[in-house]
Amino acid sequence: MTLSQVKRRMATIVLALVLIVVFAYVALKFYHGEIKFEERSSTPLNESDFCLSDADCMPSPCCHPTSCVPKYRAHDCRGVFCSDVCEAGTLDCGQGSCLCVNNACKTIINSKTPTKRVQ
Repeated sequence: MTLSQVKRRMATIVLALVLIVVFAYVALKFYHGEIKFEERSSTPLNESDFCLSDADCMPSPCCHPTSCVPKYRAHDCRGVFCSDVCEAGTLDCGQGSCLCVNNACKTIINSKTPTKRVQ
């Protein structure tokens, strides 16, 4: 083997090692959550409805809610008394729920027919 062939082979080995180290570094950062790929949503994100989990979303308004908002935008319902009626098309009586979908609070109405309120 000539000296130029040895140099070329060494350069190839060094380049391969550098690429392996860079790949391992990026993979570890991704694994530990320090690097995240951006997820694209078909609906634009409205900052006023931002959430990270379903627990961040609350029914609104206090009585017979028809929508969901983040906790930081929810009404203070302390001292508010609502009727015991299960109104159709609301979140009353388990007809629906609040979910965090693509980082926005969404209202899911499961049933248009209310069931009797459980005492």
